[in-house]
Amino acid sequence: MNQAGISTIYVVPTAGGTWTRITEARNFDDKPRWSPDGRMLYFISNRTGFFNVWGIKFDPVAGKPVGEPFRVTLLTAPVR
Repeated sequence: MNQAGISTIYVVPTAGGTWTRITEARNFDDKPRWSPDGRMLYFISNRTGFFNVWGIKFDPVAGKPVGEPFRVTLLTAPVR
């Protein structure tokens, strides 16, 4: 995370190699978690003004994200 509170999620092959950027450095994206089958990556982000869970499809064979991130939860106000 940089001083402006912006962070980016990357994936690194277990055998080493090139890092693949999953999210763009425009928001606070954090706490990535894989789906059991390795085809989805979920993370929290404040890209809509409030923290929500987001997901992105992932091709484990190609080692790259597929498509754009999508919102999983719909929080529109702070949760107490």
